[in-house]
Amino acid sequence: MKMSRDVEWGELSNFLANMIEKYSMSLNLDRFPNPMPYKEIERFRKIYKMLIMVSINQRKSMSYWH
Repeated sequence: MKMSRDVEWGELSNFLANMIEKYSMSLNLDRFPNPMPYKEIERFRKIYKMLIMVSINQRKSMSYWH
């Protein structure tokens, strides 16, 4: 009998949660850096790229060569 994808993913997520719970103390997860600064940096990069594209498009629309 074949299991549905939902059941497979549910079992996988349960397995991972159990492994994390079991080994979290030995992994010492507190020593890892906070991921938030990295997410913020990526967000700022996306905003910067968007602003650059807006600026380029505005300059093109104001160009005298059209």
